[in-house]
Amino acid sequence: MTDKEYLESLEFEVGGEFLFPSNDPAKRFISEQKLGKKILLKEVSQRDTKFHKAYFDFLNTVYSYLPISFKQRIPKNLFYIFLKELQGAYKVIYKFKNGSEMKEYISISFSKMTQLQFEEYVRNQLPYIYDLFYTLFDKKVADSIIETIEEDYKKFLMRLN
Repeated sequence: MTDKEYLESLEFEVGGEFLFPSNDPAKRFISEQKLGKKILLKEVSQRDTKFHKAYFDFLNTVYSYLPISFKQRIPKNLFYIFLKELQGAYKVIYKFKNGSEMKEYISISFSKMTQLQFEEYVRNQLPYIYDLFYTLFDKKVADSIIETIEEDYKKFLMRLN
């Protein structure tokens, strides 16, 4: 399921043993059904779209502090995958004889990860982001950038309330 499909998904509220449509797509869907028709549903945990968008805004801010030499090797649109690699947020699908590995990265899509899992995933990335800056800059510069990033992260969290 894509993020767009998730946003267009049918939402229902539980009322005892009944489900009541709680958004326009769900109301439209119910109105089109014949009485007595059986419908198969798949549960998908609700995710906060603001949090998801704010996460990528935050990563863009982090990326802006990286040196040009890094940006030349890792494009902005792949930075979040680079962080998955650093974090070990993948499973190895196949190991080749030469030692290289085929990996499947953990999906952060709406249908694959609950809101709580996503929040934990984001929190767990901070140490890897900080280590990256200590690798790329001397300690004094890295400390200064990380201090700024921590302020940006606080702003990121405040935007969600």
